[in-house]
Amino acid sequence: PQSPLGHTHRAIVLSALGRHDEAFAWLDRALSDRNLQAALHVNGDPRLAPIASDPRMTAILQRMRLRSEGGPMVAPTIEIR
Repeated sequence: PQSPLGHTHRAIVLSALGRHDEAFAWLDRALSDRNLQAALHVNGDPRLAPIASDPRMTAILQRMRLRSEGGPMVAPTIEIR
């Protein structure tokens, strides 16, 4: 199986190619795997600038809990025990 970070890299390439629907499909796959590394990669990555203003990106960040409704991107909180 492919890693969630690989899903994110595909989304970056597809975003740069203007294939935004496909990019979001790969970001959804990365999100469904709930991989912290992939989530951190998505949060504010300049290579995803072509889709950063798309409402779907806000929705993805909200699902990752990296952005509040209408608010700025925030770093995820990691609890270490």
